[in-house]
Parts: sequence; structure tokens; C-alpha cells
Amino acid sequence: MDNWLVARMNQRARKQECDRLIFQNAENIYNLLWKEMTKWIEEAQQRGIDVWTNGSPYERQVGFKSVIAEQRQLTLALDKERQTIAIGGPRLFFVLQLAVCSDNTVCLKHDGKEIQIGDAAIKILDPFLFPEFAPVS
Repeated sequence: MDNWLVARMNQRARKQECDRLIFQNAENIYNLLWKEMTKWIEEAQQRGIDVWTNGSPYERQVGFKSVIAEQRQLTLALDKERQTIAIGGPRLFFVLQLAVCSDNTVCLKHDGKEIQIGDAAIKILDPFLFPEFAPVS
């Protein structure tokens, strides 16, 4: 029977393994999310929404080309140390957590629940591109 010390040592080893997996896969997950977002952004551009993308590898940006009364810009930032992707924009801020999920692969979580990359991209872009439909908090 394991005592508390052995249990904690096992817990530490598992956490270190999870941290290693997340660190190794964080950029790939972030890039997959950005790729999914750019797919939707390109379609939005083709349909007449005047948006642009910019930024650095760890901090991507989406904004509107046209001059509007309220400057709107969305930022997507990877923080490998905190194991998060932070999303910020006008009246929009939330964090996606990078985690090791049940199948021992790295996934995204929002509010403690696994979220697929495609769903995360829509969750990010919908209130930014269509703020008039965003829930008021």
C-alpha cells in the first residue's frame, strides 16, 4: 500500500510528464488554432469583411482595415510557461488552457472542459467579427 509520500512522488512525476508534453506541443497546438482561425479570416475577407492579420509567432493579431468609430483588434498570445493561450479584444478576454487530456495528448480546455480547435477558433472569432451578437456580461 502506498503511503502519502509515495503518492505525492508519483503525482509529481505525472505532473512533470504532463508539463513536458505540454511544453513540447504548445507551439503546434497554437499554430493549429491560428491556422483554423486564418481559414475563417480568409473566408471572411472573401465575403467582404475587411480584416487583417499580423503579429509575431507567439502573439498574433486580427484587426479591421476600415476606419471605424471603435478601433477593434484581437490578440492571441501563447504563454508556454503558464501553459495558456490568452485571447483579448474589445469586450473580449478569456484564456484557453493547454492540458494533457484523457488520451494522453495535449489539448485545449476552456473553463475546465476540453474544446476542439475548430470550436475554439469560432469561439474567438465570432464575438470579434460580430460583436452585435455577443452576450452582454
